[in-house]
Amino acid sequence: MPRSESGPRERRCGYLQCQKVLVYSGFGRPKEFCAPDDTRWQPGNRTCKEMAAADRAAELATGLDTPLTAWRATVADLTPALTALAARLEPVLPAVRDVETGALARIAEAETAMTAAVQRAQAAETERDQALNAAHTAERDRAQAHTDRHAAVARAARDVADARQAQGRAEAEAEARAATAARETERRRALEERHEDQRGQLRDARVEIKTLTGELRAGEKALRAETTRAERAEATAAENARRDLDAERATLAEVRRQAEQLHTERRAAEQAAQDARADAIRHENTAAAATNRAQTAEARADRLQTQLDQARPEGGKR
Repeated sequence: MPRSESGPRERRCGYLQCQKVLVYSGFGRPKEFCAPDDTRWQPGNRTCKEMAAADRAAELATGLDTPLTAWRATVADLTPALTALAARLEPVLPAVRDVETGALARIAEAETAMTAAVQRAQAAETERDQALNAAHTAERDRAQAHTDRHAAVARAARDVADARQAQGRAEAEAEARAATAARETERRRALEERHEDQRGQLRDARVEIKTLTGELRAGEKALRAETTRAERAEATAAENARRDLDAERATLAEVRRQAEQLHTERRAAEQAAQDARADAIRHENTAAAATNRAQTAEARADRLQTQLDQARPEGGKR
């Protein structure tokens, strides 16, 4: 069985223009509107409950209660979907940010390691160049020794012993220089092997950077997909709400047009009734005048008949 919630719960004020959060402690019937002492609306110093009742009466009077009920039902159906989508995006965005932060940190570490490897490689190349310079110097010295030996041979006619000693010294120096060159060559080979090892480390660092970049791009792609779905859902909800609002506006315009037409027809009927009453009064006045004239004519005829009867002689009576 689901656990009963403990502690206060929140709901919104029932008046749409207010929507303040009402805290429900969980005991008794929850409040629908703000307390009278909390919120008042001007003009009229009315409470949220009174304002909601006035809106309801206006909806009933204009015939908008049915479309508004349908619109509220549609909004109530969309609200859970939008809330669920927002709840799904909340854990995704921090994860994407964590992946991005970790990837950037690993990239920074790889770049630092790569920089150090490059610096070591450059140092090795510098040492190799120095060794090559020393070898070249040794070669030049050896060539110079051979030159000196040939000169000594040319002067050997005068001092063979000294020339041989000089030649021996020159050959010994040449051999020493050759040994030095051999050691420098071996050192160069070791440096080249070390440089090759550093190049391998650099390749590994580049592969790791490429992997981290792929992970970062995948995270960005997932984020863009979630953002696109959210934007599409929001656009669909907005389009539906706009259509419902347009339908409500059209219905309200039709109701207003019918009300204006009824008002015009009522005014026309009232004007026709006024005209009919005026015509009736005129006809009544005309009839009264005709009746008066008829009564006057009858009275005059009666007087003339009386006078005529009185004027006739007695024998003339029939």
